[in-house]
Amino acid sequence: MKKIFVAIIALLLLSIGLTSCGFGVPRPEVKEGRFNITVTYEYNGEVKEASGVYVCEYDGVNWWDINADPYANWKESYEGDIQDDGIIPICNTDDGGEIFISLLMYPEYFMGDPEHAESTPIVRAEIFYDDRQIDDADVIAEYGVKLIDCKYDKPIENTYK
Repeated sequence: MKKIFVAIIALLLLSIGLTSCGFGVPRPEVKEGRFNITVTYEYNGEVKEASGVYVCEYDGVNWWDINADPYANWKESYEGDIQDDGIIPICNTDDGGEIFISLLMYPEYFMGDPEHAESTPIVRAEIFYDDRQIDDADVIAEYGVKLIDCKYDKPIENTYK
């Protein structure tokens, strides 16, 4: 009887351990995607365009994050006019700031994860200083910068198993 009890406890602990290591996290069928992005903005009265490709690659399950349940991990990168941190530099200000357009993209959204269907990208113009960040469009327009439009490919249809 003692052996059965020990075996049941061992199986229970093993199943809890495997679940917490990400074995229950659904994996995507399509593991890589490339999405075109075009940002149109105005700088000192001139309309400009920056374009590139947003690349998402499945990178396994992140199970070691102490403050979260295991989840699908993605590598992100950009090609073209967009820097790898999702930044399009525009200009510097006289008071030491840098104006840029930032792209906050969500690989889960683009790769068709149904749990993140509402996580649409956030695109905005910003001024970055060492001690603060400003994303007020009216303030940024005083420097001659205005975000006009951002177009990007639709998310793919994907299956998670």
